[in-house]
Amino acid sequence: DDLWASYIGRGDDFLVALADDELVGTGALIKETDDTGRIVRMSVARGWRRRGVGRMLTNRLLALGKEHGFARIVVETNVDWSSAIELYERCGFKPSDYRNGEIHMCQNLER
Repeated sequence: DDLWASYIGRGDDFLVALADDELVGTGALIKETDDTGRIVRMSVARGWRRRGVGRMLTNRLLALGKEHGFARIVVETNVDWSSAIELYERCGFKPSDYRNGEIHMCQNLER
């Protein structure tokens, strides 16, 4: 509910994707450890999926991770959300673990 307190004020990043003033997507990058960032709150409006919004957000979050000096970025999603898994794989993430119905994925960043 409070983006400033939850993300920006802590030094994390929160992105919004707009199309003609309509909110069509969100994504955040939070610091997990000194060398690891985590993508959270990734969402694309149903009517805007498969139109490049998720890829644009993910790629921008990866670029921000490099700017922050992270060595890797991690993300998790439900194992049955094939469209989310495919998005992350297209953006270079590899599965790293499966547990509790979730797939955990990782991408190492070039420094």
